Amino acid sequence: MPAPDTTPARPHRARKRSPRHRCMLPGHWIHVSSRTVHGRYAFVPPQDEGELRRLMWGVVGRAQTRYQVDIAYGVVTSNHFHFILRAERPGAISTFMQYVKAGFARLTHKTYETSGPVWDGRFRSSTILDAEAEVWWLRYCMAHMTKEAIVPRPNMWPGLQCVDHLLEGTQPEGLCFDAVAWMMAKCPKDKRPFFRKVKVRIHRLTGWEQEPLHAYQAFCRQMFDDIVAEHAERQFFGLDAALALPHFFVPSEVKHSPCAAFSAMGPQSKELLKAAYEARGEGIAAVLEAVRTVAKDGHTAAAKAAECDPECPWRLLPEGFDWPPLINDALDDPPIVGPFLPPDAELPFWPKSWGPPPRVIGDG
Repeated sequence: MPAPDTTPARPHRARKRSPRHRCMLPGHWIHVSSRTVHGRYAFVPPQDEGELRRLMWGVVGRAQTRYQVDIAYGVVTSNHFHFILRAERPGAISTFMQYVKAGFARLTHKTYETSGPVWDGRFRSSTILDAEAEVWWLRYCMAHMTKEAIVPRPNMWPGLQCVDHLLEGTQPEGLCFDAVAWMMAKCPKDKRPFFRKVKVRIHRLTGWEQEPLHAYQAFCRQMFDDIVAEHAERQFFGLDAALALPHFFVPSEVKHSPCAAFSAMGPQSKELLKAAYEARGEGIAAVLEAVRTVAKDGHTAAAKAAECDPECPWRLLPEGFDWPPLINDALDDPPIVGPFLPPDAELPFWPKSWGPPPRVIGDG
């Protein structure tokens, strides 16, 4: 009788899933986000007088310089982050995110002496097609930690966020460790002399680049005041309660929201999204041309309509340039197509001949 086989079984190897197609248009702002494994609170700011935050800014600053990526806003909460980014070089945002996520993982492991995977997968992205959606996403990101009822004002969060920099017109400054200089000095125990300052540049949204800085500050201040006023009557948990949660805390429920490949909000959003998705299979160049054509036609129609009815310039636009009929019930906000659609939501204006709806092909 042959001896039983004692060879250990090969570990199960998961099937490699096909990569999701991204369509990041050069020159357009793109909203990106990523969440930790199981929503674990890996980035609870410790009591270190902001050292972890400065090191995070150092990672972001090095990535910005290395990959030439513009940043309009960034916020890192306890278990996820949001950035609004823009780049001219194809693939720059993907390499930027790879660098930042790896750097953040190393920082949280060193801070809390942990190990293992930190992120639950690839980052999610949504290309912003119009100015209205840019403003919506900036407000959405700025409202973090206040809309979650943690602190009454978003700039009270001690983690990485840009609120004070937008209101005061300043630029973040981070720290990075010069490992080469430290090793050349024969690895002394005191590493403080080997930390270097890193500058981070916050850019303005589309259309604000030529305006005075104080005008953009006033725009951000008004947005900030609206957020505070909107949540003024809520019951807040408080910063002490949020910081008391350990880094290994896992919430009972984690939000998983589909993210469309394109985001548009405004009088042309329906036509912009339709043109972008129809040209998506032909590549970035075709999408760019389709978006430019719709924007040009829409501006012409808006000018004609404004001459007829200055009080409501969009009322007399031709068919197809009205607000989209889909209201995002999950957020109860103005009409918006793209971000955070519930899984069972239907797109009334999305013909079956187009194939799957945006939330499927755009879930990154």
